[in-house]
Amino acid sequence: MADGGGGRRTPPPNLYGKVAHFFEGTFTVWELVKSGGWMMLPIIMSSIAALGIVAERLWTLRASRVTPEHLLGQVWSWIKNKQLDKDKLKELRANSPLGEILAAGLANSKHGREIMKECIEEAAARVIHELERYINALGTIAAMAPLLGLLGTVLGMIDIFSSFMGSGMTTNAAVLAGGISKALITTAAGLMVGIPSVFFHRFLQRRIDELVVGMEQEAIKLVEVVQGVDLPEAVSGSPAEDQEVKQLDIAISADGVFSVNNQLLEKNDLASLMDALQKESGGDNKLPLSISADGKTQHQAVITAMDAAGKLGFSHLRMTTVEAASQP
Repeated sequence: MADGGGGRRTPPPNLYGKVAHFFEGTFTVWELVKSGGWMMLPIIMSSIAALGIVAERLWTLRASRVTPEHLLGQVWSWIKNKQLDKDKLKELRANSPLGEILAAGLANSKHGREIMKECIEEAAARVIHELERYINALGTIAAMAPLLGLLGTVLGMIDIFSSFMGSGMTTNAAVLAGGISKALITTAAGLMVGIPSVFFHRFLQRRIDELVVGMEQEAIKLVEVVQGVDLPEAVSGSPAEDQEVKQLDIAISADGVFSVNNQLLEKNDLASLMDALQKESGGDNKLPLSISADGKTQHQAVITAMDAAGKLGFSHLRMTTVEAASQP
C-alpha cells in the first residue's frame, strides 16, 4: 500500500498486530518471572543446566556410538586373518566404549580366561562410570526444582501475610488473592522444571542399563571366541573330536552354509540353526559345542552361530578355523 505523498509502502495493518502480540507475550513472561521473586533465579538456572545435560547425554548415549553393530564381527575378522596387533588394539580402544572393553580383554587374552574376564570387568567399570556422567546431577535437579518452587511460595506467602497484618487488616480480598497467585508462580515454575527432569533421568538411566547389557553380551562372546582351544592360530583339517564325551559340531562353509553334526540345514538363519541344535542336543545345553569356520567364512555367519549358542544357554564353546576343503 502506498501513501499519497512519497509513494512508500506501508506495512499491512495485521503486521503491527503480530509484532505487538509477540512483545506482549514476551513482557507477560517477564512479568511472571519478576512476580516470582528472586527464587526464580535458581529455578531458571536449574532448567538451563537440565536442558544442557539432557541434550549432551542424548547425543553421547546413542547406540551407534556406544555399541557399534558390527564391531565384534570386525574383531573376529582380525583374529581370523591374524591381523590383530598393537595398532589394531589402539584403533579398537578409540573406536567406542564397547571397543575399549574388548581391547582390554584382547590385550590380556594370553593370560587365561579368568585374567581376561577380570580385565574386561575393570574396563567395563570405567566405561559405565563415563556413561553415567551428569546423570546424578540431573536427578538432583529433578528433586530440587520443585522444592525451590515450594520454598519461593512459602516465602511469598510470609511476605503477603506480613504486609496484610501491617496494614491493619484493611487489605481487601482481591489484593490478597492476587498476592497469593503471584506466590504460587515459583511452585509452578519448579514443577515445570522438575517433571521433565524426572522423566529424562529415568529414560537415560534405562538407556544406560540397556547399553550395559549389550556390552556384557558382546564381551562374553569375545571371551568364548578368544579362549577357544585353537584360536587365534588356524589349524588344518577338521576340528578334533571328543572321543569319549558327546559334543555338537557346527560347521560353517565359505558360503555361510551351516551344518550341525554333518547335517546340512535347509535354511541358513538363526531360527533354523537353533532348532537343529535343540534337536541334536536333546535339550542338554551342558554338552560341549564346537564351531568350526572356513578360513573365508564371513564373520556375520560366525556371529549368528554364537548367537544361537548363547540363546540356548551353551557355555562350553570351542572355536576353530579350518582350511577350505577341496571339493570332489
